[in-house]
Amino acid sequence: MPDTGTAYEYRKRADHCLEIARVLDLVRHRKMILDMAEAWLRLAAEAEKSPFVPFQNARRREFPHADG
Repeated sequence: MPDTGTAYEYRKRADHCLEIARVLDLVRHRKMILDMAEAWLRLAAEAEKSPFVPFQNARRREFPHADG
């Protein structure tokens, strides 16, 4: 089952980048933000294709305590 919640969040971030790009004066800054929006959209597309795999079977890693 695709992770549509994550895809939705990625698309919201892409939309936010597009809003920012609309008000930027410098072309190079606008290009960087548009590149970020494109990356978020690619991640959204990937999330829609990929099945959601919960992190439940991983072994919990124990770390030593500083006091002992």
